[in-house]
Amino acid sequence: MQSGVGGSGRRLRRNKRRRLNRIGKKIVEGGRYYEALQQYKATYFRYKIRNNPAAVIIKVELLRSGAVQLLRHQQFEGGLELSTLLVEHLVSADPAASVDSLGAVWSIAHAFSECR
Repeated sequence: MQSGVGGSGRRLRRNKRRRLNRIGKKIVEGGRYYEALQQYKATYFRYKIRNNPAAVIIKVELLRSGAVQLLRHQQFEGGLELSTLLVEHLVSADPAASVDSLGAVWSIAHAFSECR
């Protein structure tokens, strides 16, 4: 059984990831691609400056979902830019390549392969 504090912290991070994904997706689906790219990057750098180890998953998910959303809308440069940030982040923060980080990279690679 989870303790109240640990479970609550995980739940907050999960809710934050969902909220960030919804906001980014809404901007992308509205056709405001540059705005979406800037939103994803600004949010990532805010988390990076805080240097909170608990936010690693949020940063990975933020960059992954942003890249995939942009690629699904044929925004190759924006998708590539977020993908590059993700790889740079993983090299510095997760050099042992966890399952989550490999899954994020695979997800983006799959989105690139679907671009036609």
